[in-house]
Amino acid sequence: MQKLIVLGASRGTLQLIETAQDMGIYSILVGPEGHSRSLDSFGADEVWTFDTTDIDGIVARAQEEDVAGGGILTGISQFNIGNALTIADRLSLPFYCDQSSWQYTVDKRAFKELCMSCGVPVAKNYQFSRRADGTISVPELEFPIVVKAVDLSANRGMSYCCSYDEVVPACEKALELSASDTVIIEKMMRGREYTAHYALADGEASLINFCSMFHQPGYPSNCYSFTSTETERLGQFLGEVDAPFRKALKKGGMREGVAWIELMLDDDNHFYVLEMGYRMSGDLWALPMKEVCSFDTYKWLIECAIYGGHEKTCLPAPQRKVPERIGCSYIIWSDHAGEVAILNGLGEVAALAPSINVDCSLAVGDRVSKHSYMMVITFAAADRHEVEKIVGDINRMIVVEDINGEDLCIRFDDYNSFESA
Repeated sequence: MQKLIVLGASRGTLQLIETAQDMGIYSILVGPEGHSRSLDSFGADEVWTFDTTDIDGIVARAQEEDVAGGGILTGISQFNIGNALTIADRLSLPFYCDQSSWQYTVDKRAFKELCMSCGVPVAKNYQFSRRADGTISVPELEFPIVVKAVDLSANRGMSYCCSYDEVVPACEKALELSASDTVIIEKMMRGREYTAHYALADGEASLINFCSMFHQPGYPSNCYSFTSTETERLGQFLGEVDAPFRKALKKGGMREGVAWIELMLDDDNHFYVLEMGYRMSGDLWALPMKEVCSFDTYKWLIECAIYGGHEKTCLPAPQRKVPERIGCSYIIWSDHAGEVAILNGLGEVAALAPSINVDCSLAVGDRVSKHSYMMVITFAAADRHEVEKIVGDINRMIVVEDINGEDLCIRFDDYNSFESA
């Protein structure tokens, strides 16, 4: 029997295990205990309790269990993909990416250079440097700017700066969190963010879905609360970004699996690419894509892991129109820092409709920092009216309060912003 090692318990892990079992593949979940959800609760055929950094231990166990002819995958965890790459190499198992192509996810500077070499539009860049004494030298800038850690995701190490006084502290913050000795300094884009998702096979790429992203007014734009397949900008994206980005994927050696890019429509009414992920996205967008685009990301990745990839002819037809049904992802961020005292409504929301999936790693007693990712709810709807009704029901049913009885949730209700997407 073919065996699939799923490394780590992160978002997407459950769906990988369930899909593998539907395909008749034996699933092995590998990870440490001690998180809010037990490893056994994921329903894998077998559980190995190892820290995901214990490469030697995992490799030895896999050799004892004879996983030859099988494969290895992870959920959305960027950290665990690096470990899985090493394990796959040690066990001579196929993996959808290699160290060379993976660098474009973990090194934003390398990705930006790749984009510029292929004509992909990116934000204006400023050079980061140090003086001889090691202090940070600030170049001449046009504000506002954004400072980013080169190797971090999920907004970690990111700062927006509107004056020179803010730049050095922003660089120091990014460097403190990063393993790199440099940072990215670039023009701050002003506009709506979008994401484009691609399937890859034998060095070719096909656009699966282009979607729009929204944040609740009054909160940071990088707390993107809501994502929707509904957009009027697909044609513009195809004209400005799609072809050069597919060229960049090929040049970067990204041959199999899935990839996505985040980009922004700036106030000059043009798209600029911000970053990429050579993995599934953190908002569980694979679920809405399966529902409304008829593309099963989990099955596609498992086939890559077991069989080594796909023929070009297996690629889905590239997206050329907006899906008839609306796919949605609703991330609930924390409004402020605090300890979770009440957590209710998850089951009620999950029962609202067959397409709804609730993914929450919170537990009562957990502490959250300000603007942290608490849960994600995905669903599909027939039209905008149904979208607004489901979001309203979610906002009414989900209760997350701190020990002072204060609501911890950033609740999205800016439905008027859908008009400009």
